[in-house]
Amino acid sequence: MKKIIIYIDFESISTPFNSGLRPFNKDNWLPFAYSMGTYVNSKTKGEKEWKIITTMIDFSRLSDQNSIIREVRRCLINDLKKWFGRVDEELLFFKGFAPQLEKKILAQVMPLSSIESVFEFDNIKLSLLTKESNRASYFPYLKSLVKEKFNEKTIKSIRLNQDGALAAYAGALLYSQSRNIFNRFYMEFDHEKLLEEFLTYSEEDVQRMRYIVDNFEKVSERAQRILKIRTYREDHRAQAKRLENLLEHLKSYNFPVDITIAELYEIIESDIAVKRSLVDKLATKIEEIV
Repeated sequence: MKKIIIYIDFESISTPFNSGLRPFNKDNWLPFAYSMGTYVNSKTKGEKEWKIITTMIDFSRLSDQNSIIREVRRCLINDLKKWFGRVDEELLFFKGFAPQLEKKILAQVMPLSSIESVFEFDNIKLSLLTKESNRASYFPYLKSLVKEKFNEKTIKSIRLNQDGALAAYAGALLYSQSRNIFNRFYMEFDHEKLLEEFLTYSEEDVQRMRYIVDNFEKVSERAQRILKIRTYREDHRAQAKRLENLLEHLKSYNFPVDITIAELYEIIESDIAVKRSLVDKLATKIEEIV
């Protein structure tokens, strides 16, 4: 039978925001939500129709690491049944963007399914590849709360100036509130506002994956341009570093300001000769000791 292609993106509570979230504070990740998108047969239009769903797992069902796996699997199966009626795990072909987290989770919750990256150049930010489909900003409400609670230095150190970290933080806040567990990151918040912002953000990455598939040639050309500029930038950064090192070495000689290039060249050549001679003498001494 034909494989069913499903685009998926998991969200997890990662460090440091899982600190104190018993019993998961020792885990590096706690998957708590996902968005899935796929094309299903339309009952009315007689053609494929794009469907997307975002689901948060029920925190009240969690007790240990195994319960996370059970709950994520339960949610996935229920959502897939809404689309396809029945679930044949071997036919599920998931696609994600830089899907390291997705591979880790699906290997445990749906080991018979398969997953691969939706795009070859997933070392480029998804938002850079899909500029036309991006919103101007995410998490405006949460960002306002973050600014009130943390200073600028702390915000940067725990990466709360980045959307991915804000999503993890949102998950930690929602988990803390539902379980009455309050760690050092907790603050009072409006549940509905935060949940709405999170669901909007989570859905967007799946929509961006759809954009890549629908505009593959355009996105590929953009990726090539980005990689070319990145290589050019790294080359110049390396050249600048070499020049900085050279300048530091030159400063150590304490040359007079009005020295000529010829004189500079002669002094450095002389210094190289002296050092090489010393290296040879030391090598001889080592042989004598041995």
